[in-house]
This record gives sequence, structure tokens and C-alpha cells, in this order.
Amino acid sequence: MKEIYYFDTSVLVRYYTNEIGSDEVKKMVDSESTEIFISTWAIVEAHSALKGNLFKQGLDKKEIHQRKKNFEEITNTLFWDINHKKFILEDLPRNYFLRASSLIKEYSINQEKSLKNGDAVQIVGYEKLLMNFPSAIFVSSDRRLDNLIKEISYQSIFISPN
Repeated sequence: MKEIYYFDTSVLVRYYTNEIGSDEVKKMVDSESTEIFISTWAIVEAHSALKGNLFKQGLDKKEIHQRKKNFEEITNTLFWDINHKKFILEDLPRNYFLRASSLIKEYSINQEKSLKNGDAVQIVGYEKLLMNFPSAIFVSSDRRLDNLIKEISYQSIFISPN
């Protein structure tokens, strides 16, 4: 039986970049014994995160052109990987915003637990996946989000960014 993983965006981006934890993520993805799910929301977040990683202030025109080319290659590869089932898309439930709003209200009481909007949406996608795959494991490299996932009593794997 295959291991089922749900990647949040922080882990998905590590698959396409060379960051700390990228090797561990690539092993998970490339293993024959795993299936990796991502939410449709992760695609949007990944584009934004990749753009932020590639385009820093103070680049000259030549560097900008090369980074645009790299960005296009990575995002095209992401779509190719989705189309070829390397990552399986988990659509968000119709009224996902109701559950995401509830999570934000419940877990944004103090600074330590401040839940970002995108993280709430990721949790909703994961909860939907759990309906069909109750043993699915949430994978993140965001310590705050990983702690929250554990607090909700879900299984998780933390890929350290350090």
C-alpha cells in the first residue's frame, strides 16, 4: 500500500529548487511507494513563492531575463508534473472558505498561532483528502503550520528549512 502525503506549498517549492530539505522532498516524490497530493491553491502559492525566490531587488536586465526564463521553465515543469500525475490535485470543497474562516477564528488568537489565510486553505484541502485517505500525512517546512497541524491532532512530517 502506498504512503499518501499532502504537500503544502513550502514543501512543493522545495521540489523545484535547491534549498535545505529539497533532497528529502525529492526522495518522497520520486519514490514508487508514495502518492503526493497538493491542493489547487498550492499552484497559485507556488507561483508566488517561486517568483519571490527568483526576483530580488537590484538585478540587472540580463539577470532578470535569465530569471524569467528559469521561472517559466519551473512553472511549466510544475504543470507537466501535475498533468502526468507526479502530483495529484485535490480540489477544494465548494464552501472551503467557511472552514478556512473557522480555522482562522479558532487559531489566530495569539501571535504564536497566527494562522495565515493560505495555511487555512491548505488545511481545508488536507481535511478533504482525509475523507478518502484517512492515513494521509501533511508535509510542511513551516514550523508554525506543522505545530498547528499537530495541535489539531493530524499526522505530519516536518521538513526542516534549516
